[in-house]
Amino acid sequence: MVSYMKMSLASMLMVGSLFTSCTTPAEDLDKAKDNEKQAKKELRIAKQEYEKEMTEYRKTSEEKIAANELKIAEFKARVKNQKADAKADYEKKVEELNRKNSDLKMRLDNFKFDSKTKWESFKFKLNQDMEELGTAINDFMGKDEKKK
Repeated sequence: MVSYMKMSLASMLMVGSLFTSCTTPAEDLDKAKDNEKQAKKELRIAKQEYEKEMTEYRKTSEEKIAANELKIAEFKARVKNQKADAKADYEKKVEELNRKNSDLKMRLDNFKFDSKTKWESFKFKLNQDMEELGTAINDFMGKDEKKK
């Protein structure tokens, strides 16, 4: 008799736990809708963060490109005062620097976001190229200063 009561009690507990842990289709639907809302919210936040990062990066990069343009223009003015034999070489180098700077500007203007990986790769390469150009401009301007 005691074992029958224990078995009945155990059966009732198991059945009770099954009923309390099961959800209705309506509850499942509500939970899925909540999950969808949360996912959309997280996606919207991530998109806003990306747009902010991209805007800030573009602004900073455009400032660097504009600074390069000023240095190149300054150097173009100096080239006019060079001796004839050195003038052609200087003009060629200035045009090369100007072309590279214009290329950076064009790449920045034409970039379209496809994926986070492509965005990170683009930023890395553009930063690398901007640093190389900045160094080349400063080195070239430094050589010109030494010749004076």
